[in-house]
Amino acid sequence: ESHAPTSAPSRLSFAAVSAYVVAGVVGLLAAFAVDLRVGLRDRGGSLTLDSWRFLAALGHSLALVAPVALVAALGLVVLELAAKEPLARVRRLFALGTFFRPDPEGLARITSFLIGLGVASYGIFRLTNAALRLLHAPSVIAVVLAILAPLLVYVGTLIGHRLERPLTRLAFGLDEAASPALLVSILTILVVSVCYRLAESAPEVDRAIPWPALRIVATFLIVFVVASSTFRDRATTSRVLGPLGVVLAIAIAGGTATSIATYGRTTSQRSFVEETTWSSNLAYRAWSEFLDRDGDGFPALLGGRDCNDRRADVHPGAFDEIGDHVDQDCFGGDGTPPFDDRKVEPQSPPILGGGAAPNILLVSIDTMRPDRLGVLGNTRDVTPRLDRFARDAVVFDQVESSSPRTTRSVPAIFTGQHPGRLPFQRSLNHLDLDPSVETLAERMSDRYETAAVLGTSYFQTVPNLVQGFARVDQATLMKPSPRFATDLAIQWMTSGRATAKPFFLWVHYFAPHEPYLIDGTPSRYGQRPADYYDTEVHRADAEVGRLLENLQARGIDRNTIVVVISDHGESLGEHGTNGHSTRLTEDQLRSVFMIRAPGIPGRVERTPIALFDLYATILDVAGIRPSGAVSSRTLLPLMRGATQGYANRPLFAEILPDAVYAIETQSVRRGDDKLIFFPRSGRFSLYDLASDPGERRDLADARPSLARELHDLLLAWDGSSHRPENHVSQVIHDARVTELPADATRLDARFANGVTLVGARLRDPRVSKTGLLTADLYFRAERAITSDYFIHFTYEPGDAGGTPLEAHHTALEGSYPMQLWRPGEIFRDTVTLRVPPQARTETHYIGQVELWSHFHVRTAVPVLVAGETRESIRFGRVEIY
Repeated sequence: ESHAPTSAPSRLSFAAVSAYVVAGVVGLLAAFAVDLRVGLRDRGGSLTLDSWRFLAALGHSLALVAPVALVAALGLVVLELAAKEPLARVRRLFALGTFFRPDPEGLARITSFLIGLGVASYGIFRLTNAALRLLHAPSVIAVVLAILAPLLVYVGTLIGHRLERPLTRLAFGLDEAASPALLVSILTILVVSVCYRLAESAPEVDRAIPWPALRIVATFLIVFVVASSTFRDRATTSRVLGPLGVVLAIAIAGGTATSIATYGRTTSQRSFVEETTWSSNLAYRAWSEFLDRDGDGFPALLGGRDCNDRRADVHPGAFDEIGDHVDQDCFGGDGTPPFDDRKVEPQSPPILGGGAAPNILLVSIDTMRPDRLGVLGNTRDVTPRLDRFARDAVVFDQVESSSPRTTRSVPAIFTGQHPGRLPFQRSLNHLDLDPSVETLAERMSDRYETAAVLGTSYFQTVPNLVQGFARVDQATLMKPSPRFATDLAIQWMTSGRATAKPFFLWVHYFAPHEPYLIDGTPSRYGQRPADYYDTEVHRADAEVGRLLENLQARGIDRNTIVVVISDHGESLGEHGTNGHSTRLTEDQLRSVFMIRAPGIPGRVERTPIALFDLYATILDVAGIRPSGAVSSRTLLPLMRGATQGYANRPLFAEILPDAVYAIETQSVRRGDDKLIFFPRSGRFSLYDLASDPGERRDLADARPSLARELHDLLLAWDGSSHRPENHVSQVIHDARVTELPADATRLDARFANGVTLVGARLRDPRVSKTGLLTADLYFRAERAITSDYFIHFTYEPGDAGGTPLEAHHTALEGSYPMQLWRPGEIFRDTVTLRVPPQARTETHYIGQVELWSHFHVRTAVPVLVAGETRESIRFGRVEIY
């Protein structure tokens, strides 16, 4: 058996080239199998494509990834032509025959060397840590390391040399097992063990290690090298490998071209290609960038839907200027087809006799799923008090929240408008309703005594969400005991009332919001996350029951409307996710909504409604008309049996990107048909909630006309109803600049990830203690950014003492993450930070910028400023007065 061809490089055999192609395909299939297995596991078993669609999606994935095999084969061919003899040695090392052949002396020699190297490396590592801890001058540290490091290397070499003889005797005792395969296996286990140990002890290391990429690349390289050396060295297979390599190369080229040409037609399979495996997602992004002729991020092929791939200002979702006779957003011609679901509805007959205004008690339970209610079919006895309340209440079973994120959902509830129609006041990490918007409490304040008892400190950072409430009691902890809200609410109703007006009281329970059971309360149901969640729901249920019992004991329940809601749902493993704010699936959107009103019998109502219908309903109950047209609908007619106008009403939801979540998703539900749309990729999925309430079967390909109709409805709603600052395309359009303003400080700070902070400016050098600190940061992408990074902005006190004012966010408030930036683009990233009450007055603060590779872990990206490497950049000065 020949291990290396003896012919000249110019006579490299055709069979050898084909062997590399075959080996590349074999390695690719093995790596993709590992990637697919991990991807399916991470999705939590949510893959629901039928057999032929699954095979088609699998074919698309492989077709987009397969050119890697040809590139790798070509690279190895070039390497062999350039350096045949060194490569032959490497190949002989990995050839199967040599790989498993006993070599005790070689095994002992390599092992002793590696042990010595390990001892020296560990010693240098500990010496470096000690020097950095005990010494401060860089020059002194460098001298110490220069003197002692060679000594440690000598010690390590000596130890390794001394171990060579006993290791040789041990290796001979291993007999047939003393092969390179044994050493590689031991080293692999050792490296993996060290990595997992680091991951367990340091979460930031775990986050920093690209586990999927390591698994796939390692699998590909191992299989590729072993297969190529095996195929290459067996002359008897040359007659088979030659034709097989040609067939595989032709199949890869044809399959990739076919997939690129037809990819966008299979919408239900795109989530598989773009989400299930790391390799196919990376290949999809690479092909999209390669095929994008005008560089606007949207190719004409691969589902990019760019209607003019020669103009960078024309693409789906672009800012469409009306009147220029150009369809910039590739939808509906110049401008957007009109859509407006706002109106002012007629007043319903009063609830109480004589037209008296009832008291209104609004109870909200954060993140509570309606499927935990016994009245809706749960048999676990999680909500006995709410189930008792539901006997006399209208329980709405199909309730769609406007968003799975509280800072979008609650403003919609209290204004009756879609989140995208509302103006928001942004500050780092927080998103507050603009004070110019009239809330439900403000609208009712003339005729009602208003109060809010909030069992969390969450709303302290977004004070405008509670504007209009005459009295607001909030917890000082994010998640106190649920008893806190009940005790304060009972106290207010008993002795805290200021007037004889009817009351509008909002009581908010933060449980069962994650993290679950952080106060040590034992789980009632088990040790799974869902069991902890149910225990939290049960605790909230007990407190709501206590509140309602007090209402009854005081005899005011007969003239009090009681509304119980949740602001959104919670994922408990569905679709491979946990928590909320990330998806528009029903587990995160579907909400609790129950109303007990005098004279209206209790029942379960199956008609789909919007959660923000609470706004118009409470005003209708109170006999107060909205100040203008709203998208909210009063539910009193539906509660009294009139279903006309409710059944096929489109219900919209959205995740708008913000400082914390750089996610953009929209959905529309009409009856039982629901479409989820991902604007950045153009993908959408269609579900029939009547037959598939878990949203597991994508019907976009099976019912294309319905999918397109709902998609167009969603685009018209987005284009017509959203404020410009809530349009991602508008945000990007306004933030893109060509040069720095004259008053900006030029910095030219180059981060190691390929981003340059070219300049910055503080808008106002003096800010009041109740004001907002605003700065403009100007970033330029020097190359393609491989992952997203987070901007950490700090105002450091300029003198001794004082607390830094800091927070961090995704670029452009999540509207345009760094990994989407194109080389050469310059963006103005505006960061706004609310001055906290503890800020010191008559003190100046200095702006400071860092880039973090993780949101919650401080892993700063090194930055080069004036030839010096740092972790941050300082600029500007502002005074708090």
